[in-house]
Amino acid sequence: MNNFGNVTIWGYDSRGRKSWETQVLTPTGMGDGQHIGATTTGESATLPIRDPAQGSGDGKITTIYTYRPNGQIYGLVDDNNNRSQWAYDSQGRKILETKGSAWYPHLADWV
Repeated sequence: MNNFGNVTIWGYDSRGRKSWETQVLTPTGMGDGQHIGATTTGESATLPIRDPAQGSGDGKITTIYTYRPNGQIYGLVDDNNNRSQWAYDSQGRKILETKGSAWYPHLADWV
């Protein structure tokens, strides 16, 4: 949660790596200061009211992260289906970074 009360929710895989992130978009951009999505003990609770005019019509922005078997980040996909990817050399050093490549979700529908 940021200082205004907007909520970001994270999900993790079995290895403890962040696998997704969702930002709840409120009409004012300032949250409501009451509903933060979790209790003080970490249990799920009510989220702030989302603004369906933002995001992809659901009032949320979700980013999905993928990793290589050795734990290096491989790529991420944002709410608009833009993909960023990283490539590494044989010693694990990042050698290429591609940001925001647009991918069609249903390419077969365009044929």
